[in-house]
Amino acid sequence: MEPSSRTPTPQPPGSPLGLPCFFSFLKAAFKVAQEGTAPNTSTQRAIASDRDRCLPFRQLAPSKQVVLNDPRGPFSPGMLKTQQGLFDALIFRLITQASPILVVEKRVHFGSPPTFEASIKGKDRSYYCNQKAAGQNSRFNNVKHIHDYWNHASGWSDHISQSEITLQSLFTWFTGKEGEKKQFFGMGNLMGWLLASDYAYAGLVGMPDSAEVGEIIFRIDAGGRGGLRLIGFSVDTKEECAAAMLALWDLAQRFLTPAEIEEMGLDPIVLEHALCKFKRLSKCIAEVSEVLWWL
Repeated sequence: MEPSSRTPTPQPPGSPLGLPCFFSFLKAAFKVAQEGTAPNTSTQRAIASDRDRCLPFRQLAPSKQVVLNDPRGPFSPGMLKTQQGLFDALIFRLITQASPILVVEKRVHFGSPPTFEASIKGKDRSYYCNQKAAGQNSRFNNVKHIHDYWNHASGWSDHISQSEITLQSLFTWFTGKEGEKKQFFGMGNLMGWLLASDYAYAGLVGMPDSAEVGEIIFRIDAGGRGGLRLIGFSVDTKEECAAAMLALWDLAQRFLTPAEIEEMGLDPIVLEHALCKFKRLSKCIAEVSEVLWWL
C-alpha cells in the first residue's frame, strides 16, 4: 500500500527533503539492489556505480556479501569467536573493504599477519585499499599496524566470554574509552559501529532497538545524524536523536509494507546506514524533481 493511501503523516518541521523523499529513496535503491533492474534516475545510477559506498542496505553491499558467503569468513560460526576471525574482521573493515582483493579476488580469510602480507606483496596499494571506503581516506596507513591488530585480537575470546557483553560495550571495546589510547589504529567511531553491528548480525550480541541506535548516531556524529536533519528532525542532543530514530522506525511501518521491510532487510541498524547514504546522495536526490514519483 502506498503512503498516499494511508493516514497522512506530518513531516517534521523545516524538512528540506522530507519523509516521502526518504522512503522513496529506499524503494528506488532497492530496485538497484535487485538483479536485472536497470537504474533509470540519476540517484539510482549513482548507487549502481558504487554499491559499496552508496547502497543503503548494508548486508547487500558487495563487500559484505563476499564476506558473508565465505565459509571461513570472520562472522562464520567456526571463526566468530577466534583470534583469527577477529583479525580477518579488522582487515575487512579497516583495510580491504570495497577493494579488488576482496570484491574481485574474494580474499576474505587470512588468519595471520604474514599471510596477509604475502597476499599484498608487490601489489599496488589500490589492489587492497580503497581510500574512499566508508569515508576513511587514510586506511592505507592501517596496513603497518596489522601486527598490533593481531596482538590485541588475542584477548578477543576472553572479552566475549563476559556474560554482560552488549553491542554498546563491544563498540566501546573496539574504539577505546574516551581519553584512552585505541587498541586498533584507525578504529574511529564509525568503523567501530560498523564492526560491532557486524557482530550483532552474527548473533554474538543482541540487536539494538531504534532508540539505542539513535543514541549511537549522536555519538558517531556523522552521516546518520545528517540524514535525520535532512528529513527535518531536531537532533541537537542524544535524547533528540533517540526520539528521532524511534519515530522514524515507527514511520517506516507506515510508509513501507511488511513485505518491503522484510525484502529490504530493514531494521534499526540498516535504517541508520540508509540515513548515511541519504545524506551522501542528498545533492543528487534534490536535483531529481521526480524523486517523489519514482514508484
